[in-house]
Amino acid sequence: MPDSVKYLLDEARIPKAWYNIAADLPVPLPPVIHPGTKRPIGPEDLAPLFPMDLILQEVSTEREIPIPDPVRDIYRLWRPTPLYRARRLEQALDTPARIYYKYEGTSPAGSHKPNTAVAQAFYNKQAGVRVSGAFGNAREALDRPLQGDHVLLYDLGTSHQDGPALIQELRERIPQARVLMFGVADDVHAILECVRVGASGCILDDVSLDDLLAAIRSVSRGTPSSSPKVVTTLFSYVASLQAGDDRPPAAPLTTREEQVLQLVAEGLDNKAIAQRLYLQPQTVKNYVHQVLQKLNLRNRLEVIRSLRSPKH
Repeated sequence: MPDSVKYLLDEARIPKAWYNIAADLPVPLPPVIHPGTKRPIGPEDLAPLFPMDLILQEVSTEREIPIPDPVRDIYRLWRPTPLYRARRLEQALDTPARIYYKYEGTSPAGSHKPNTAVAQAFYNKQAGVRVSGAFGNAREALDRPLQGDHVLLYDLGTSHQDGPALIQELRERIPQARVLMFGVADDVHAILECVRVGASGCILDDVSLDDLLAAIRSVSRGTPSSSPKVVTTLFSYVASLQAGDDRPPAAPLTTREEQVLQLVAEGLDNKAIAQRLYLQPQTVKNYVHQVLQKLNLRNRLEVIRSLRSPKH
């Protein structure tokens, strides 16, 4: 029909492969840069987020990537989605171009998200991992209630200035969750900080995929798991305590802790600091606690006196 608006395909015509646009680009896309290391992201950086089958797809240059039959069977619940021709918009724009759009509101979620979420769930299940959710930061995890036991993977390499502070709040709000911190620098301060905030595991940023999966499974069973270098660092620290050095090495303040310190010195309370930095008061309380510990101070008054001393 010359005036058709909606175009529908039969279920039998659901695609059997995903189209990979990378195969038809005139030049390869530039590499994605890791926000923590500032180097191009490799498979080992994606391993904490995706199973290997998805990582291989991410770097593939093949034009077609086969869709597994179980995924296609689930797609049939709402696909194929209708294709519309926006005839009124064409008229309004007075254009000779034909304008089409796909309507994804027929999916269970009412959007396009299940198209990728179903495939991710399938490949994670194949790898023996069940993903309950993905969050851009710890604050998103705090805002979303989680039921049952979970292993929360916390990427220190991409957490920027909020660092481990929110881990304390996560453990208070979701006590049944076990936190596995990865992307940790091979540094005594970073490792001791992970232990101090109560992480169930500490994985360095050079971890392999197999070691990461082993750590996830170990932590999920309630057994702490860390990289061998982390264990060595902790044993060395315990040995120093046995030798009488009962004070941990001074750790530098993070950017966020420096901000909190300055506002405490200005006399602001936790609520005022939270409003200034767009944080929760409990998060600010954790930051203040960390600052006092790192500076070996007992209260906010000592913070003010310390910053006003001639040394500063």
